[in-house]
Amino acid sequence: MSKNNVNSNKKAFSVFNKAGKLLVRFGRIGQGPNDFEQQVIFSNQIQRNKKGDICIWLYEINHYRMRMVNLSKTIKNKTVIIEKEIDVAGLGDPFTPYYINSSLIVGNISNLDLNMDKLRFYNPITKKVVKRVALLPQVEKPSNDMAEIQYNYNFLFTNLLSYQHQKGFVAVMCSMDRMDFMDLHGNITKTIANGIAQKSSASFSDFPKDKDRIVYCCEMTTTDKYVFVLYNGKNNFRNINRKDNVIKVYDWNGRLKSIFNPNEPLIQIAVDEAENIIYGVTEDYDVYKYKVKLL
Repeated sequence: MSKNNVNSNKKAFSVFNKAGKLLVRFGRIGQGPNDFEQQVIFSNQIQRNKKGDICIWLYEINHYRMRMVNLSKTIKNKTVIIEKEIDVAGLGDPFTPYYINSSLIVGNISNLDLNMDKLRFYNPITKKVVKRVALLPQVEKPSNDMAEIQYNYNFLFTNLLSYQHQKGFVAVMCSMDRMDFMDLHGNITKTIANGIAQKSSASFSDFPKDKDRIVYCCEMTTTDKYVFVLYNGKNNFRNINRKDNVIKVYDWNGRLKSIFNPNEPLIQIAVDEAENIIYGVTEDYDVYKYKVKLL
């Protein structure tokens, strides 16, 4: 599935089969009951309903709304079939929210405040945040210069989050060589920092200045068995060479299993674990397919 670059009255998403054949376009941008706003994203969360249909979660950023689309019926009927809709405005401003159950939504927060939350746990029934997990445990008030922090936020504190049913969460950071594995309650079970499992001791003062900042984790995707991280670790964020990106593969216990060098300037990755294929997309929207031996 791909997100299309669209304006009003166009379809936001395209779905293809493994052979590259277009199956359906859906998600009209507009104001109708089954339309979506332009800033709609796929949360990379796929599940099956009680009938076995494949369903996906979409998030409308400006409407603070999550919708579960029945993808199986959408492909069959050639029109979008929405099964659930949840208002998550009370969660704050999640970069990506994840549906755990009817009374729990978890999101990684994109707007910086002095609490610097990594995760917020939200009950959509009571419309209350029930738990917060700090981005960096030792940081309570990172700076008195909020203008500087806001300016640097998108790079400094972006943490990519993925959720796997029954396995918990994994979060990686762009600005630090750091990966956190968490259980379904947000408790950190393991931290991988600079390639070594350890307890976190990072603070805001550890972040280098603009000209010295290195890009570490650029993108992430997960499967039932593994966590795939598109990793740089060499280039300054103002002059990044995407060809230096490699794909690191971890299991859900945080053990590094293998490293792949794609040799193309990838910005996004996806994995077909059953077929042992990694898909990569470049900034020019070129798609590469790598047949690899997954462990």
